[in-house]
Amino acid sequence: MAATALITGASSGIGEAFARGLAKKGYDLVLVARRSDRLETLAAELQAVHQVRTDAIPCDLLAPGSIEQLQRTLAERELHIDLLVNNAGVGLHGPFGSQNDTDDARMINLNILALTRVTRAFVPDMLARGHGIIIHVASTAAFQAIPYFSVYAATKAYVLSFSQALSLELGPKGILVQCLCPGPTRSEFANHARFQTDAFERAPQQTPDAVVAESLAGLERRSHIVITGAINRWGTFLSAVLPRSVAARISGVLFAPRSK
Repeated sequence: MAATALITGASSGIGEAFARGLAKKGYDLVLVARRSDRLETLAAELQAVHQVRTDAIPCDLLAPGSIEQLQRTLAERELHIDLLVNNAGVGLHGPFGSQNDTDDARMINLNILALTRVTRAFVPDMLARGHGIIIHVASTAAFQAIPYFSVYAATKAYVLSFSQALSLELGPKGILVQCLCPGPTRSEFANHARFQTDAFERAPQQTPDAVVAESLAGLERRSHIVITGAINRWGTFLSAVLPRSVAARISGVLFAPRSK
């Protein structure tokens, strides 16, 4: 019987790349996102190409009761999740004072609260069966404060800390927890985050497929933190050895909105 992977935010970008990469490895898939049309198209394609079971479940993780409904749907279909990819997330670039409570709440609730609740929904079953894999998609932004990207970077710092703690807590019980930290990636994220900085656009960008390939290779090594791309690993090293105030100032220069 094939193992089953559940991927949130599966309709595009890194989430879609995870679906393709795991289907190639023979995983059955549960694809979760808000955009049902994209999910259904992707599910049909992967099932036809790789002969794996694909369940497309449209779900807004921020809607009241949505995670509980997701659990009920999986139970009705007698699906157990062996590999969980918490990929759904959102960012917003710009001066903090120009943003609003709705924007901040969406970032915090999706990047932190929903990720935590989805994880809690599946850990008990993994513990009962004595095995499982959890991949939390964070960002290189997790490693330093970033002016003009302040709330997003703070939410990803939570994901990194949460993942490191869970890896120590759950690892001895058979559950591998990986925190995946990509840098700039060619996806819809930059448009949705409304980037207004030339530095991000000029930075070398990985493809989602390349990010996922490094994540899956990291699973083979049982790596708990995977920073993708040599340039991103070097930048993260520098942010670790520099004083936090200096690293934040450099980030502030790079992420400052372009002059109009």
